Amino acid sequence: MSFRLTVATLLSFCLVTSGVFAQSPQKSQPKTGTEKTDTTPSGQPPKSSPTLSPEEIKAQKELEALRSRPEEYRVLLLGVQIFLGRFGYGTGPYNGELDEKTQAALRAYQKYVGLPETGEVDFRTLKSLTADNQILDQPLPFLPKATFHLEQWDKALQVQGTWAGEGGPTMDAVQTTKITCFREEKQCIESTAVLTGINVPILEVLTHVYSIKEWDEEKLVSAPYEGEPCTLIILRMNREQKSVTRFVAYQQKEGVCQNVETKDVLYHLVNGPQVYAALKQEKAKETKRIFRVKE
Repeated sequence: MSFRLTVATLLSFCLVTSGVFAQSPQKSQPKTGTEKTDTTPSGQPPKSSPTLSPEEIKAQKELEALRSRPEEYRVLLLGVQIFLGRFGYGTGPYNGELDEKTQAALRAYQKYVGLPETGEVDFRTLKSLTADNQILDQPLPFLPKATFHLEQWDKALQVQGTWAGEGGPTMDAVQTTKITCFREEKQCIESTAVLTGINVPILEVLTHVYSIKEWDEEKLVSAPYEGEPCTLIILRMNREQKSVTRFVAYQQKEGVCQNVETKDVLYHLVNGPQVYAALKQEKAKETKRIFRVKE
């Protein structure tokens, strides 16, 4: 059994069965890379923001309730010790007990990420540990090269690449897309292979079929596509520039879309190896931060 699988098994059992992270993760939309937040080096709320959200209060209560179940809580502590040890805080040998060595490691970690230095396993500390571990375990497959087959523009075309926001690629860009358009049928078929999943990577294929609104000698524009919840999508291609864009308008509507943030995002189909290199560099930077590697 691999180290990664061991850690995932330990924490998944307690966090999911206890209800701490029982909510199903939502698929995240690709980010533009321009958002700014007031966070610490680990991306967690700073010490000056002690107020918990209703969801965090609920999770904290469920975490406290877990303490009354010694066996499950011991497994949780064992996972925490493994995470701390993996990050370089020296908690081994792992025994599933909140001993002085583990408390000292927790305080050191909390101080580094900007959390209150309690030496206890609270919700925000557990959330931060889990997020850092997920960064280390994030798979990063090589992404295919961008291709543009436009030789038969008057009849059909095919392009392939990776979607990235205007602010540059994020880990949400671990995907590759192929778009095939047929002029006579007035359709474009977009197939995207995307890597999802938290503990175990899952490869999914998403397919969208666009009607073509405009197709002349220089450009192709699709009709608005509303097959995805809460969004409106338009594809554009330029023959001379060999460019492909994907305009996404997030819309607020009644029902499941009532809390959606209304915004417009523009994605470009770019070269996969360049995205891979950028993501690899970013992951190396984050890994260095988590491990606290000295220069």
